[in-house]
Amino acid sequence: MNAMNNLTAVIALGLFLGTAAARSQTGITPTTPKDRVGRVITPNPPKGNLDPMTQTGTRPVLQERNAVSPEVQNKLLTFRSQADAYVRQQDELRKQLIGAATDAERERVREQMRTIRDKWLDIQRQVREDAKERASELMQQVPNRREVLREATQEKAAEIKNAAQEQINQHKRRGGE
Repeated sequence: MNAMNNLTAVIALGLFLGTAAARSQTGITPTTPKDRVGRVITPNPPKGNLDPMTQTGTRPVLQERNAVSPEVQNKLLTFRSQADAYVRQQDELRKQLIGAATDAERERVREQMRTIRDKWLDIQRQVREDAKERASELMQQVPNRREVLREATQEKAAEIKNAAQEQINQHKRRGGE
């Protein structure tokens, strides 16, 4: 019995010391000062229109990147306005669907939503096809890489040959003098 009491006392002492060591390492006391002002500091609001739908066409022009042509900007703006109109129509129809009283009204609204969605998909498909056609036109206008590299190599070889010939001529002139 005495051994059991000693064992229990040793375990209790070990647990007490273990929790005391854990408390000393976690820093459970608050570290914030009591006299701080409860005001949240926010950054100044950015200037200009930061709507993500309108910003991609108005990015700054860099030397490494060509400016977007007005034709492309007009297409982007048209597409964005159509996208906004589509979202507004869908929201309006969704509200009508929620407020519809009968199954016939709900089915009519769902059918309107389907037709609007099909029109939107047709517009997207057309924009995608136009972009593919334009990309293929541009690829035909851009010269082949091998041709460009071959021409550059030939030009560089001619420059090196001319420079070497120039040095030979200078050396001959010095030797002949």
